[in-house]
Amino acid sequence: MVVQLTFSVYSITSSVPGCNIIYVGSTRNRPSKRFSSHKCLVNRLRSPLYTHFAACGKDKMIFNILEQDPFITSIAMRQREQFWLTHYRTTNAQILNTNNATNQETPAQRYQREREALREARDNPAARARAHAYYIANRLTIRERSRARYNARNMI
Repeated sequence: MVVQLTFSVYSITSSVPGCNIIYVGSTRNRPSKRFSSHKCLVNRLRSPLYTHFAACGKDKMIFNILEQDPFITSIAMRQREQFWLTHYRTTNAQILNTNNATNQETPAQRYQREREALREARDNPAARARAHAYYIANRLTIRERSRARYNARNMI
């Protein structure tokens, strides 16, 4: 039995009246499986998405499939996800996607800030100690970001 992956772009909204908050995502898993994983993470993770739905209630989450295509590449699916994010921004919906929900820096901005701190640390012993302490405190997330950059470059 050959299982063909179907890429899907989806949105998650709340059925609470007057709630204009939306999350847009994409998956190559079955959409129902992805929705179940989102529901399981509601009380476990602290992101804008899960915090909002913990406050509203898991039973108030509505999962909508925006697009499905079995023949599209993962890069093209990310572009379609960005299309839908842009679409919902024009409707004045509040977007819950992490980099869009708050004014958090993007991974590229964070990487640039860290590189500048390391350059400064070469010349300043106090800055070197701060950079080392930051690295030790955030070692796992730095490794995860490094792996993500490597996977993105090599399209793994």
